Amino acid sequence: MEEKKYLLDFINKSLKKINTGVMIRNILNGLIAGLLAASLIEGASAIWPIYYAHLFAGMMAGVGLICGIVIGVLKKKKKSDAALLIDGFGLKERVVTAYDHLEEEDIISNMQRADAAARLKEMEPSIKIKMNIGVRRILLFVCMLLLAIATSLLPAPVKNVAAEKHEVKKEAAEKEKEIEKAVEALEKIDRTELTENERQELSDMLESLQSSSNEMKNVSNAQDLQSASQRLDYKYADIANGLNAMQNEVESRKEQ
Repeated sequence: MEEKKYLLDFINKSLKKINTGVMIRNILNGLIAGLLAASLIEGASAIWPIYYAHLFAGMMAGVGLICGIVIGVLKKKKKSDAALLIDGFGLKERVVTAYDHLEEEDIISNMQRADAAARLKEMEPSIKIKMNIGVRRILLFVCMLLLAIATSLLPAPVKNVAAEKHEVKKEAAEKEKEIEKAVEALEKIDRTELTENERQELSDMLESLQSSSNEMKNVSNAQDLQSASQRLDYKYADIANGLNAMQNEVESRKEQ
């Protein structure tokens, strides 16, 4: 029983170290790939306007980390693998054989297990299980991390253009919603008491607002948005004056 516990404890201790190395290696590999992709995105955003460059870059790094963890779990070693690795230090398959017959209690299995445990105790000081992470891999990870940070901090006017364009599109979308509400209000006006000319005037108002809505869809910079907004304000004022005049005309006809 003592030999069995000693062998199993040594295998489990070695397996833990082996799998820690497997996990760290794959996480670093995933992060290296993710950070490289993040650096490319950040670098591209210095040339082309990409408003969500930081978000996309962060997502790439996160995906790399997750992939590394998943691959690390899938490549997890078993106790028999650890036993084979231990045997590689000159034990000539004693440990893996003992592990394969760990639950057997016949004379031969007990003798083999006792021999394996005795030999392992004798050689234990010279058995160094390494995680094999690798200095190059660590240096490559550090380089990719520094590259990602450096590219994210690159001063580039095009990044400001991307931010401005995003804000312009956001404000233009709000203007479009505002126009839609105005159109809905005009469409709800009762036309039964309007003359043909007044109905045509109302249709012209709707067309004018639709034109402004299309104009808002096509704005690409702050100057275009400002010009389109000014024209829209003028139209709102004209429509308001036209509706007031129309209402006065309808009330005047009712009084006659």
